[in-house]
Amino acid sequence: MRLALAHRSSMVLFAASELDVFTRISQGHRSAAALATVCDARPEPMRLLLESCVAEGLLTKSDDGYGNTPATDAFLVRTKPTYGGHGLKYAEDLYPVWGGLAGLVRTGNPAIDPDSILGDDKEKTRAFILAMHERARGLSAVLPHGADFSGRRRLLDVGR
Repeated sequence: MRLALAHRSSMVLFAASELDVFTRISQGHRSAAALATVCDARPEPMRLLLESCVAEGLLTKSDDGYGNTPATDAFLVRTKPTYGGHGLKYAEDLYPVWGGLAGLVRTGNPAIDPDSILGDDKEKTRAFILAMHERARGLSAVLPHGADFSGRRRLLDVGR
């Protein structure tokens, strides 16, 4: 059942990211009521979302309200150079694809037209490009420290 209901965890993350909860908390909005106001949301559903974020380990809770964890502060605050929220939007866009996996196995036909991500749907294409940019930026920050490039003048990146 944990595996069957795993989508709940990712949907909590997607919703909090879409509402920019982590950025708003970093700006000092720490109560459910304050976050509901700045995120243009209803207070009680916001409180439930924040409590879900605490349960998922995305936020902390104390007497003065909610706070980001080190990971959410590093990767889900929009103003940080390590922001990775666009990758979350792309992952969310892929939900219909994974939801149609049995159909793909039966028929060989994808659940969505690949062109919807590669140009036909402007928002999905934007999310894809920003997600790939974030991924490349993250890899470029780590790659030079994990590989020995001494004596090398060229590097070939082969994509598939």
